[in-house]
Amino acid sequence: MDVTLTTVFVSELLGTALLLLMGLGVAMNLQLVGTYGRGGTALMGALGWGLAVFSAIYVASVSGATSTRP
Repeated sequence: MDVTLTTVFVSELLGTALLLLMGLGVAMNLQLVGTYGRGGTALMGALGWGLAVFSAIYVASVSGATSTRP
């Protein structure tokens, strides 16, 4: 697959957007009154952020950030 500069920018944009959407969603779920996650533990927040980071890296892997090339 040929990776262009536009592909790199779009994959980074999508990865960052997904990280913010999922990560901040976890934080809001733990803090806002009336949500099912209210009063959750720090472990729940850490696992949620970890899943957000994993998902963002998976989506943005096209950019070459996870490449092992020298």
